Amino acid sequence: MKLPLKIVMINLGLALIFGFLMNGQNNHKAEGFGIFFLEYGIIAFIIGLFALVSTDKRFAQGFLLSGGLLFLMGVVTCGASVS
Repeated sequence: MKLPLKIVMINLGLALIFGFLMNGQNNHKAEGFGIFFLEYGIIAFIIGLFALVSTDKRFAQGFLLSGGLLFLMGVVTCGASVS
């Protein structure tokens, strides 16, 4: 398995685990997951932008891809829970 795919899978797994831990007692789980995914996606995207400076671009690819994917999941989850 390639390094960017490993980074994406680890970030998605961590986001799901922390999302479940943070929203365990919350009645509005969809909004909590959506907001957490948005925040985590933005953080991963910023890490990816900083990683572009390094010589190995595979880390940057993984973090940028996972940041975009988590941000998209957060927008979809928040949008679905509002309507």
